[in-house]
Amino acid sequence: MKSIVRILARLYPASWRAQYGAEFDALLEDVTPSARQALDVFLGAMSMQMTTWNFGRILIVGGVAGLALASIGAFLRPAQYVSSTNVEIYGSDNAALSLTDNLFKSALSHESLAAVIQEHNLYPRERGDESPDELVTRMEKAIALQSAIVNPSNAPGMRNLTIDFKYSDPKVAQEVDGDLVSKFVSHNLTMREVNPGGPPRQFHVAEAPSLPLKPSGPGQFDSSTKVEMYGSDNAAQSAIEDLSKIILSRESLASIIERHNLYPRERDSESPEELVTSMSKDITIQSVRANPPVRNVTLDFKYFDPKIAQEVNADLIQKVMEGSFKMAIATKGGSHLMAVLPDRPSLPVEPSGPGWAMNTAAGTMAGALLGLVLASLIWFGRKRRAGAH
Repeated sequence: MKSIVRILARLYPASWRAQYGAEFDALLEDVTPSARQALDVFLGAMSMQMTTWNFGRILIVGGVAGLALASIGAFLRPAQYVSSTNVEIYGSDNAALSLTDNLFKSALSHESLAAVIQEHNLYPRERGDESPDELVTRMEKAIALQSAIVNPSNAPGMRNLTIDFKYSDPKVAQEVDGDLVSKFVSHNLTMREVNPGGPPRQFHVAEAPSLPLKPSGPGQFDSSTKVEMYGSDNAAQSAIEDLSKIILSRESLASIIERHNLYPRERDSESPEELVTSMSKDITIQSVRANPPVRNVTLDFKYFDPKIAQEVNADLIQKVMEGSFKMAIATKGGSHLMAVLPDRPSLPVEPSGPGWAMNTAAGTMAGALLGLVLASLIWFGRKRRAGAH
């Protein structure tokens, strides 16, 4: 510690060192300085230096000190990664907002978040210093929820809800975000079950339509989408049959053929009815029972252009969602809401924080402002002392 204090003593002005340097060194030999005394030496040196520095020098040193402190803070703070998931809610805007508020209170309750923290072993460094309630509060601050209306003039209406979770590990951020969305969907199902007269089924898309990279046959690419159907097995089977009739109807397929300009080579030799028949053969719907009350439904579309196959598959899924919504409205006492999950939680690649550039810029400005205040105080102090003499 003596060597550190000697180095810090060199920060005093040259005039002070010339007058008191030898005496200070002799005193230092007879004592064992503590960390507190070393800090006092540093602060004393800075205080004395500032009494001799001019206005500009104090301002510059303050800015450099702020930059250094902000840079160190940004470097020591762990990088933060944000995983994001989009959820679509179909129905009237007032009903969607009401549903969203109720789901937030249940899916993001204190008990729910505490269970997520325990399951994923979140915040291991903070657990020794913070209580369970403080950890939940920390997690609440790491969750961001945004809601926006999409195509308000369309029927049915749709509201986009984005659920983000920020964490220092990108993979954990993705897993936790998926868990939060699962709780959202699960609580939505629970609300439907306790709602008298509500429909016995609920949809959400587990994966976005895939972009096929390899052909499934000679010049054919399959785009596939998985849909999860919630409810009793009989009700799910009935819903699949009804929805198949809707999306595979002549009117539905004819509009898709026209919109995406499908089968351009066959148009000259085949009638519109034959084109619809060809498209129906390229669509495959498979249903497999998963853990009750979930049934997995896979919708495939085969086409020679992989990008168009993906776009058409997404269009078919959209018709499934709209058909399910209309069926819910037609059901006596049925709910006018349906939650849809078109994307899986994203795996963040680039950190969203701590924002080194922004932090250092803010630190530099704060340091410069502090230097300005100190320089002003010292300047007024000198002026007052000069006036007194």
